Amino acid sequence: MQEGRRFRLINVGRDSYTSDANYARLPEGKVWIHWRDVDGFVWTKDLIDAINPKFLKIAASGEVISSPGGMVGGAATSLYSGAFSVAQLETKSMGTAFSLKKTSWAGGRIEWKIWAGPDGLPRRFYVIIRFNVPAGRSRTIVADTSCMAWGKSVDISPPPASRTVDSHELRHG
Repeated sequence: MQEGRRFRLINVGRDSYTSDANYARLPEGKVWIHWRDVDGFVWTKDLIDAINPKFLKIAASGEVISSPGGMVGGAATSLYSGAFSVAQLETKSMGTAFSLKKTSWAGGRIEWKIWAGPDGLPRRFYVIIRFNVPAGRSRTIVADTSCMAWGKSVDISPPPASRTVDSHELRHG
């Protein structure tokens, strides 16, 4: 992945929409690709996420460093950080499948930071996933997620149809 590459994902039910500035094969005027029923994009209990109880349990089982986190989203926060191996969390996240099998992505390290408000709810989640791939190479994914407006109604809508192309058109078009 190129430095600074931005990947965006919106899930609405069984439909996922991705936007990637480095994907050059999109028709003119299209910014989003529509996908239906793609396992790698849907939320699962194995997702590396600040609101996933399984992830939080594994993260808390290791050494956790706590410090003042400053203001995030208008709330004073505490910063919690730590790291653990990919082997502790066989997971799918951000379209990447992790496994301990030698023929797939194997091994690596997950470094995480969570800024939590006085109510204990996450305000920001930052993760660096460094994993090993076959032939001794490595790959890094960085995600920075803002969590805001806790307790408020949220409207998640698909992108405009005029800016979207179906994934089948790209594969068979």
